[in-house]
Amino acid sequence: MVGKINYRPQFAPVLGYAFLAKKDPEIVASSLCGVTLTAIISEFEGLAGRNTRCQNPCAHYILSPAEDEILTRRQWEEICEATAKEFKAVQWVAVLHRDTACQHVSFILNRITLDGKAWSTSNDRYRLRTICRDFEEKHELVRTPEHSVRVRMDKDELERAQRLHREGKQPDPIPERMKVAVAVRAALHQSPTLPEFEQFLRRKNITIRWRYDEQGKPVGVSYGRGEASISGKHAGVSCHTLTLHYSEIGTTTHEQDHRIGIHCRAAALAGASRPGNREAYPAGHARQHEDVGGDPRPVEGLDRSSDHVPGNHPASIIGEVGHLVCLAISRLGVMCAEMAEDGERFHRKQIPMNPTLPRRFVPKAKLKKHELSL
Repeated sequence: MVGKINYRPQFAPVLGYAFLAKKDPEIVASSLCGVTLTAIISEFEGLAGRNTRCQNPCAHYILSPAEDEILTRRQWEEICEATAKEFKAVQWVAVLHRDTACQHVSFILNRITLDGKAWSTSNDRYRLRTICRDFEEKHELVRTPEHSVRVRMDKDELERAQRLHREGKQPDPIPERMKVAVAVRAALHQSPTLPEFEQFLRRKNITIRWRYDEQGKPVGVSYGRGEASISGKHAGVSCHTLTLHYSEIGTTTHEQDHRIGIHCRAAALAGASRPGNREAYPAGHARQHEDVGGDPRPVEGLDRSSDHVPGNHPASIIGEVGHLVCLAISRLGVMCAEMAEDGERFHRKQIPMNPTLPRRFVPKAKLKKHELSL
């Protein structure tokens, strides 16, 4: 079940929309005495008038199950009562709509309680999603995704594309951003691996741009073609969606490929960080990599077009990871040895302390002056 949340300053517009005749409205649950639109608005505004500081006293929640499911009146009453109890709402009404392929409820609540205070909206989306998940598990309903996978397009943009089409300035009434989103969604279903997904987009002249955090982990993606650009969230194919999709079918994700590339570059820099290590490291690491079942050549020298192991094969990835582990262990041992040598040199060069002086740090210049005075 999907829950959407909106807050409005007035009740009349929201209730007027909920009771439109074309939506075939039906009150399935209510805590009010009135049953007509005028009486319901009067009750809501009467209690909301006790608090003049709350700018948005009208809470409008939209609850909808999966497209193929139809809930009974008792089930609607149960989830509405649970939601009102969670938010401590006193006045609320639930209006069922059947004007779309998926039946849904406009759940209007009054944020003002009997003592004149407004109940908190903190973590409201998380709390509502928890109620929907518990309701789905209890009644064994179809689990709906937490994030919408539909293409999100602004209404003004759609109207502008239709107007340009009527004026003959555009060949079709579909915005270019929506075309890009449709092509991206088609690529997701037709590409079994992430590299093929990117190749599919390149053939459609669509560029894919990744956004990373400080640790090199991808946190966002966007798609563009020409002047049109759309984020992965609005296209319905976000970075999170790509990771889940290609993880379920057993292929590597962009995050895994990107992190392997980062580790390979870090290993190459670590191997050449000190003089004399540039030639000593590859041979030793190649032998260690061969011991774990990988190619005896270093990772930096692997040719992904090799005929025995393809680049995206699990065996190749395991071999690369094994090489990185061996490289890290070897590098750690060298660093420990170098730190031990530096420590010994430091102790040999320490300034001898005068036993007659207090056990504290004495600068070198002051120590010499003190010795001369003696």
